[in-house]
Parts: sequence; structure tokens; C-alpha cells
Amino acid sequence: MNIQEIFKNCESFLSVGKPASELEVRNAETVLGLTFPKDYRLFLLQYGNVVLNSNEIFGLGCRETGYPNIIFVRKSLEKIDQTSYAGLIPICTNGFGEYHFLIGAPSPYGQEGNIISLENNQAEVIADSFTDFMEQLAQ
Repeated sequence: MNIQEIFKNCESFLSVGKPASELEVRNAETVLGLTFPKDYRLFLLQYGNVVLNSNEIFGLGCRETGYPNIIFVRKSLEKIDQTSYAGLIPICTNGFGEYHFLIGAPSPYGQEGNIISLENNQAEVIADSFTDFMEQLAQ
């Protein structure tokens, strides 16, 4: 199943942001020092960011100075935690300090494209891809 199909099946639980431009996507890749996996890149270009079943999925196509902008979120986390999140793309939080990240570059936490839950420097792979993660959230 692709992201469009996932979102179509749960339209009543979906709030869509503004799609990001190709320039915004390339800029974010440069700033974050990675290349977005194909499914996440398509999500950014088609939707920008979304709220799905009360889960705010970070992205682009929104103001650059706050949530849900992925550059803002990652820089904020690095400033607060005094930790580098190189290679990681913050995609959502559970609201209790646990963040979920998409691995966008070689990382000790898992394979590129995996979604991990990261709390207190402990990582757990929770989905093989962004699409798989969206499918889990849609259920």
C-alpha cells in the first residue's frame, strides 16, 4: 500500500498541510546533511505535513520557525539535548518526550529508511519504512 492509499482510507482522521516545493525539500536535505528516502520525499512533495489519527507528522511546507517543521524540530532537539541527531529526521513525538525518527543516512541506530523510537539514547526500530509507519498509525 502506498501513502496515497493509506490516507484515502482514513480521510476522516486526516488533516493535510501544504505540500513542500522541490526547492524546500532540497534545502532541507542540505541543511540536515542527508537524502530523504523516496517515500518520505514523495510525502513532503504531496502533503508537506499531516495530522493522522491525532499524530502530528512533521515535515515541510510550513513556517520554518516552529512545529511541525523538521529542520526546526531537529535543531531544537539538538539544542535542548546537546546531542547530535546527524542522519536522523524527526517525524513525530508521542508528547511524553519520546520521538520517532526516520533514518536518512548511515546511523548506529538502524538501516536507512527505518523508523526508530528514540528515548534516553535507546533506539528501537518500530517500522521498516515511512510508508509502513504511516500504515501503522492509520490503523
